[in-house]
Amino acid sequence: LVLHGKGRLLYPDIQAMTYEPQYLGWSNDGIGHSTLLVDGQSPSPGEFTTAQDFTPEVKFVAVSGSAFDSVSQTRRLLMTKEYVADIFHAADGGGSERTFDWVMHGLGRLYPANPGAYRQTNALLANHWWVHNERGRTVDETWQADWIQRTAGINPALQYGKEWFDHEVGVRMTMLGAPGTQAYNGDGPLTNGPPFDAIDGKPEGTAPMVVVRRDAPAATYAAVHEPYERAPRIKRVARLVETPEAMALSVTGPDYTDYLMTAFDDQSHTVTAPSGEAFTFTDYGYLRVTQGKVVARGKLTALRLNVQAVGETTTATVNGRPQPLRRQESFVELGRGNLPPAAPVAPAPVVKEEAERAASLHYYCLPEEVHL
Repeated sequence: LVLHGKGRLLYPDIQAMTYEPQYLGWSNDGIGHSTLLVDGQSPSPGEFTTAQDFTPEVKFVAVSGSAFDSVSQTRRLLMTKEYVADIFHAADGGGSERTFDWVMHGLGRLYPANPGAYRQTNALLANHWWVHNERGRTVDETWQADWIQRTAGINPALQYGKEWFDHEVGVRMTMLGAPGTQAYNGDGPLTNGPPFDAIDGKPEGTAPMVVVRRDAPAATYAAVHEPYERAPRIKRVARLVETPEAMALSVTGPDYTDYLMTAFDDQSHTVTAPSGEAFTFTDYGYLRVTQGKVVARGKLTALRLNVQAVGETTTATVNGRPQPLRRQESFVELGRGNLPPAAPVAPAPVVKEEAERAASLHYYCLPEEVHL
């Protein structure tokens, strides 16, 4: 995954060294790229299929195939004007436990939330010795990390104007929680090879990275990437429902709520959240509720939403066409899919993420500054 936003390259794909020797294990290995590794091994070429659907409200693209023996995987991206939802699912065909490592590289400095929970570790050392200043933790709940860049390692002597170095851009990665998740971060090389992989004297002289490890027969990584200036605006990212074949999540912004669904195959699925909200879709579905309007895109054939989320709205626009919303007790419904009977609205589960979203103090020795 390579991501641009706010006029900057945010998630790079760097060849650290021209004609890099194979034994250095970086540019030619999976750990040097924002992808998925299995059992510490790098992906290999294999057969794959792609799908895409570009609309004014959301851009959808997916790739499915196998880059490891006996492991199927699919990565599905939904991009709005505000963020990218990134769902990566992998599973062992025989149900055997595997070690999945989800890798993301950024530019600038990395500011993990709840930094006091991280400790020095060497869990990556056996297979990925080029990751420096490794720190890690175990986390089950939803968590986040920010890459903030001002120079992105660029030398002022190059052909960049003063406005480049006065401009600060960030990207926040929010990862939905899963039991037993091991989150690591460290510094990847920005140029050359060891011991010259960091640019001396540069506060942004490396490419900080995150590695998210799970040991299981299957793993689904659901992340939201939000580029921003000054401060991120997304208020909450939450899992609505997840099954072995599909999942749905919500993204709450300052003046909108998005519902995003994606399947891990090409079959029709009906998923129901504990709150009673339900969706029937194939491949993907996208729904935005904002300022009294409901706009849907994708192969979404039926839905049920809490009436409080929709308010007084009576119609929805589905793939450019208006459709009526039916009101039924505490819900509104659309379409004629195989939705299960509406259940009583259950109270929302208590989610304790205060430590993951609270203000944190980060300090660096170069240059001498403090970020609150």
